[in-house]
Order: sequence, then structure tokens, then C-alpha cells
Amino acid sequence: MKKLMLICVLITTFSFAQKIKAGVENYTEYLSFLKGKNIAVVANQTGIFDNKTHLVDFLVEKKIKINKVFDQICTLM
Repeated sequence: MKKLMLICVLITTFSFAQKIKAGVENYTEYLSFLKGKNIAVVANQTGIFDNKTHLVDFLVEKKIKINKVFDQICTLM
């Protein structure tokens, strides 16, 4: 029984060990949908690619028309 539990734990651990991709890393999935449309971007400082390019800069480079850019507003209570 202990061996079975150990095997189940190992299988579960390795199945969830895949890298989770953020939206900015999945641009190939949605870039074609944005072409020819007017869009707004809601982003903060973490919306960057591995090469340190921000999402807004990337979209401008790809000729995506951005009408508005909203950033995170921090408030202190």
C-alpha cells in the first residue's frame, strides 16, 4: 500500500511539474485575433517577455493598434 501511495505521489508531482506560461508568453495563440482591431491593454510591470520587452512595446512592434493602456493603480489604506 505504501508503494502504491508513493507511486501516486510521484506521478502527481511530475505531471504538475510543467512550466506554467503567462499570457504574455502565449502570444502566438492570440496575436492573429488582434490584428486589424482597436484594443486596450491592462498590464503592470510584470507583463514582460523573457527578453525584457514589455507587452505594450511588443504589440506596437507587431503593428497592433492600441487605443488605451491601463496600468495597475495602487492605493494605500
